[in-house]
Amino acid sequence: MKKAVAILLLGLYLLSATQLGQLCKLPALFGHFQQHRQQDPKITFVEFFVVHYASDFVQDEDYDQDQKLPFKAIDNSFSYSLGAIVNQPMQWSCSNWNPSRIQHNTAFVSKGVPTAFIHTIWQPPRVANQA
Repeated sequence: MKKAVAILLLGLYLLSATQLGQLCKLPALFGHFQQHRQQDPKITFVEFFVVHYASDFVQDEDYDQDQKLPFKAIDNSFSYSLGAIVNQPMQWSCSNWNPSRIQHNTAFVSKGVPTAFIHTIWQPPRVANQA
């Protein structure tokens, strides 16, 4: 049961968060090929594929159907779903911040760690002198 649920969740994730969801558009690809085949019975699937994927951009009379083919248009469905999850922008406020309330921790000093060492921990990295 756990394995089936894990496979289901992995499949849902791959279809929604990656471009594998484009494979769901394969019936549209074959249907569109059949339409081209009715117009020109001599066209092969390779020629159809070259016209729609390998040739230069052409905006013809069936442009809308061409954009419904797999991997033709960018699908940002995952980013839209993230927008639905996070519907409220996060708000940060520093109005209650008072630097005088900061207490310095003296536990390190009482343990024998030099005070100068404590202040140098939070310094940005520096390039070593090359001799």
